[in-house]
Amino acid sequence: MFKKYYIQKDDVLYEVINYNDKKLLVTKLNLPNSIKGFILKIEKVSHIQAVESNVRKKIMAKGFTAKYSYEDIIGESAIIKSKINEAKKIAKSNFAVLIQGDNGTGKEMFAQAIHNGSMRAHGPFIAINLASLPDNLIESELFGYEEGSFTGAAKGGKAGLFELAHNGTIFIDEIGDISLHIQQRLLRVLQEKEIMRIGANKIIPIDVRVISATNKDLYSLVEKGKFRKDLYYRLKVLYINLPSLNSRPEDIPLLARYFFDDLNSTKYFNDDSISILKRYSWAGNVRELQNLIYYLETLCDSDEITPDDIPEEFKKNMDLKSPYNIEFENILSNCKESTILEFHAILNSLYMANSEKSSMGKTAICRLMNNLGVEISVEQVRHRLSKLSYHGFIDVGKTKQGSKITQKGISFLNYIDNKLRKGYYNK
Repeated sequence: MFKKYYIQKDDVLYEVINYNDKKLLVTKLNLPNSIKGFILKIEKVSHIQAVESNVRKKIMAKGFTAKYSYEDIIGESAIIKSKINEAKKIAKSNFAVLIQGDNGTGKEMFAQAIHNGSMRAHGPFIAINLASLPDNLIESELFGYEEGSFTGAAKGGKAGLFELAHNGTIFIDEIGDISLHIQQRLLRVLQEKEIMRIGANKIIPIDVRVISATNKDLYSLVEKGKFRKDLYYRLKVLYINLPSLNSRPEDIPLLARYFFDDLNSTKYFNDDSISILKRYSWAGNVRELQNLIYYLETLCDSDEITPDDIPEEFKKNMDLKSPYNIEFENILSNCKESTILEFHAILNSLYMANSEKSSMGKTAICRLMNNLGVEISVEQVRHRLSKLSYHGFIDVGKTKQGSKITQKGISFLNYIDNKLRKGYYNK
């Protein structure tokens, strides 16, 4: 039987020496007091560097690297520039970071840029999305496991992501979706800076910066007892809130051009199309814009993208809070509800006529509106058409030419449609 001896950290000495123009790392290991003597281990520094280089290559092969930097974040708006400046300041520290923002706002891109701008840039960057993963899988992925610790465990065990992220950064996405059990284990890692694999009985010290992200209101979850308060404050030492796309409409043309260029495409949006995109609500944020570009690149035949090429959903789901709609709201605020509904009926009639490449006169509009149950006289239609023309919503033709809805009129119609769907007016 061999007796186990435990070597203390202070019993190991390291020194680099020069010998015959070669650098050598000499490791002196003092044996326990019960045994006289020591062990010397001599290695070429170049060999150690080669091994470390090989480890880094393996890490890169597994995708444990951050590819985005601040230069990859597209936008010239004041709000996105301020967020980039915040990220640059955050990168200089070593504290935990919480990134909050809606889906598609670029949380992982910012996390990678922060890592690449930090002192850990040469270390690994490891990302994990915790949404919908069961607890046992999350636990084994984050903390690793020993051989035989559970049925199906790999031979030799497996290092967890925290181990692999040593001297680097771990990015935990969807942090608001983890269970209280995983929250407790994660809290210990942040407090003690050490982990224990599943089925193991030894502690592994780690040096890892944690960047987490969520699209949820974590403090609200804390108040409901669904998220630990102590973990919340461990994660939110530094934090950054990313803006939604509809809060920076001036960046839409730049982003659209970037996505087209990435496809080596010559397509572009004309001014009327850009106007529609700037008024859209963008529930899916930048990711939804990217998907639209893929759609148009595949289905649009001409290089110039006009409003007719843009799917109807983008014309109907307008952002009521957009600064581009202030004019519309000012117009409606000075109108009676009955007048607004008449505007809607007239513009809708002209819109349907426009889709058939035709125009409509006031008599035809009056007849159609009466058939739809809107009681209005020809004289009242003429008066409404005059107001709509004054604001640039329609083009009134000469005698017997009828009226046509303009692109601005279509936007105004969509704006009223959104208000109707939200119950602002009674149809």
